Amino acid sequence: MLICRKGFRHAYRDKQELTGAIARAERMAREYGVAFEPLDGRALQRAEPNLLIPLAGAIQWLDPWTCRDPEALVAAYTKLFKAAGGTVVSGDAMTLHARQGKWAVDIPGATGPMVARDAVICLGSQSAQLTTRFGLRVPLFCKRGYHLQLKSSRGPNLLLVDAKNSTVLAPMVSGLRILTGAELSRPSSAGTTSQLNHAIVSARELFEIEAPRDADPWMGNRPCMPDMLPVVGAVPGQSGLWANFGHGHQGFTLGPTTASLLAHEMAGNSATFPELSPCYRF
Repeated sequence: MLICRKGFRHAYRDKQELTGAIARAERMAREYGVAFEPLDGRALQRAEPNLLIPLAGAIQWLDPWTCRDPEALVAAYTKLFKAAGGTVVSGDAMTLHARQGKWAVDIPGATGPMVARDAVICLGSQSAQLTTRFGLRVPLFCKRGYHLQLKSSRGPNLLLVDAKNSTVLAPMVSGLRILTGAELSRPSSAGTTSQLNHAIVSARELFEIEAPRDADPWMGNRPCMPDMLPVVGAVPGQSGLWANFGHGHQGFTLGPTTASLLAHEMAGNSATFPELSPCYRF
């Protein structure tokens, strides 16, 4: 099962912090309709019998979905795209250039570039670098994250956030994934392990943690805008050139949403979603 529709939990070690978190959750429920369920320590222990130590309790957010195998889900998206008539070709996106009123990208080994009427810039942290070639300066910056995949573990049944330590423990198809908070750094800078080491220590306090599946942890740069809203819409002064980047931490879930919005705008049907509008304009 790739998708779990049971939400996730914020777990608290301190009763006072739990009380404050419940008060904030109640306000969010009143103002935004966010559904949640408070769990005291006993209820959390029943829900998560693998916990090694008693905790004050948790908030279970009921609406979110979580994915237990992102790679398999993206593969399923690709299969669906191909079934609808799409074609996947590997090329150098940084070679994007105008060509006789259209847009072209060089394809290694091909006799010529791939040419299309429209092109969308969605290169993550490299998007701003490409837009500078078209006279635009986009204030994109990166927040780095790390995770470590474990072979197997007597971990949580449901994705759990250790609020005190900003550590996420996510049950995956292939084992348990431990994730850190954000690190502000340049994309080209060397990785650091301090946050991940702290996350592993805190995770071992809660669950029996086994050996890592991979020799090295994953590290990724999340492209962010100063207002934490993505760049979506037409690039000014460049007919047929569009943007869809800067989703920060929400790229995996928000990316398909903004892509759907952008596809309708590209087809001249932006009014189909009157309640939505591009999140950022150049």
